Amino acid sequence: ASFLDEPAVSRAHHSPAVITMGSSWPVMLYVPNLIGYFRIVCMWSSFYYAQTNYKLALTLYVLNFAGDLVDGFAARLFNQSSNYGATLDMVTDRGELLFPSLSRARTAPRRSNTKWTFSFNCGPMRVPRGALSG
Repeated sequence: ASFLDEPAVSRAHHSPAVITMGSSWPVMLYVPNLIGYFRIVCMWSSFYYAQTNYKLALTLYVLNFAGDLVDGFAARLFNQSSNYGATLDMVTDRGELLFPSLSRARTAPRRSNTKWTFSFNCGPMRVPRGALSG
């Protein structure tokens, strides 16, 4: 049995308002996982539109964060927790941090007297030529 076949973890004793939909659904179609798929589409779309329509890109990025707030609540409400969902949530959380850096690196102006480097503190940044050569 793989982690895709894993039944939902029962959390009924933690909350009296749990709606039981857990183990009768395929794990990949749990409501929190559907929210996770929506978040991935929002991230990719935000990255795609970053150069042409920054307002749409920002809106999609905010929707991604809204999905992050809602998916954990949905998992508890519908009693739909799984290892697959936890992994999907972790991967989309990492993408939330990666995509702004990639978008900034892709849309920033390029100048002939600078080259691009990556700083782990503040993301992509321009550094004058020769500054890194020692």
